[in-house]
Amino acid sequence: MNGKKFIISALSVLLAGLLSVAGLQITVDPLFQYHTPWFGMQPVLTDERYQYAGVAKNFEFDNVIIGNSFCENFKASDFDAAFGGKTVKLAILGSTVKDWGLLLDVLNRRAEEPKYVFSNIDPFSLLLGAPEDPYTLPEYLYDNNLFNDTGYFYNFGTLSIAIDSIRQNIEGTVPDTDTLFLLQARGKEAVLSTRDSIDAVEEAPSVEDAVSRATGNLDILLHYIDMMPDTEFRFFFTPVSVLYWYKVREEKNTDCWYAVSHLICEKLLRHPNVRVYLWSDEEMLGVISDLDNYVDEAHCSPEICERMVLRMRGDEGLLSPETYREKIDELFSYTAGYGYASLIG
Repeated sequence: MNGKKFIISALSVLLAGLLSVAGLQITVDPLFQYHTPWFGMQPVLTDERYQYAGVAKNFEFDNVIIGNSFCENFKASDFDAAFGGKTVKLAILGSTVKDWGLLLDVLNRRAEEPKYVFSNIDPFSLLLGAPEDPYTLPEYLYDNNLFNDTGYFYNFGTLSIAIDSIRQNIEGTVPDTDTLFLLQARGKEAVLSTRDSIDAVEEAPSVEDAVSRATGNLDILLHYIDMMPDTEFRFFFTPVSVLYWYKVREEKNTDCWYAVSHLICEKLLRHPNVRVYLWSDEEMLGVISDLDNYVDEAHCSPEICERMVLRMRGDEGLLSPETYREKIDELFSYTAGYGYASLIG
């Protein structure tokens, strides 16, 4: 074989290999970018950041759960039972509000927008990242541009997911999507042992800076709230434990959280397709005070999450422009007067 024929043969083999890999990726489509699973296969969800864009684009559903890791501990079936229709969970660990905007952009492009969008909303989430910060999600999977998808076709990571999807379907070991990523409460001692270290703070953070950052992030959500007037957005203040409130206090963030809490209500409650919930009643104050309800200082158990769904269904804790100040004051007054010495020891 002369040199020219060898080069042609080598290129032909290489091209065939590339087409085979791309063909496998498109057929199995482990990130669901082009279609839902074929041939009766069940979806295998292992990577929220890479797969949820495809779920948002191509799966059939009526309602959506977005948000960060707190919302991972919800079961979609609880929302189905409470609100009707089919709910899909697209909450992503460590995601920022800017990331939620990418998901909302995908949902806004669907032929039929969701009936409900559920999400946590709290000062922590709004202060986590500035609007000008980079996305933590792979943007090319969330856009509508086919020409930048080569990183998907020829990616060993996604090829591994495709092969693993086939294997789990053959073996019958596909995880139940309803209980995927759920974390069970671990008890008071375990929660105390995993609490984050508290930063030494001499001067309190600037309330003005906090409000400015939170406003920028809220504007991202408000853009899609206005763009999706037929979707009802239900936001709830995350019921973090008193151990987390202790950290907020010790890091001198209480004034920032108080101001941002008011900002959330002031801006969101102006919109007719938004409901906001904050729970400061005796039962929920008892929940946040009992560390046996928690996985760690911030994340409560799936059982408490189920109770929150029922509360939203019954509009318990629903805020209005007339009531939100009182309810915020009740929560902050309780956490300010809590006996942390008995908790920390």
